[in-house]
Amino acid sequence: MAITNNIPQTESKFGIAFNGAYYRIVNASVLRKTNNSNAPKFEVEISLEAFATNSPTIDMGTIDYKRLKTDMDTIEATAGAKFLDKCYAWVMAQMSGSKAA
Repeated sequence: MAITNNIPQTESKFGIAFNGAYYRIVNASVLRKTNNSNAPKFEVEISLEAFATNSPTIDMGTIDYKRLKTDMDTIEATAGAKFLDKCYAWVMAQMSGSKAA
C-alpha cells in the first residue's frame, strides 16, 4: 500500500516539482501520553518517506519526509480493516490531492 501526491516546487527540498511522488509509511507508532485523568490517552505518530518512483530500490534516496500525529481514537474511527489500512486512509485525508497507489 502507498500514496501518490504531488510535491510543488515551492515545497521541494530540491527546488523542482515532483508529480506523483510515491509515499509509503515507514513507521506507525502508538505513544502513551501523560494526562491528569485516570484514563490513559494514546497518540499515533506516522512517518512517511517519498520517492520519485513507485518502485524505489534499497539505495534510492528519499525526496520528502513527513511525520504526522493524531489521537489513537481518530485512527480507530477511520475506515479500514487493519491498523495500517486506517493509518493510510487517515494520512490521505490529511494530504490534499493524494490517492492510493
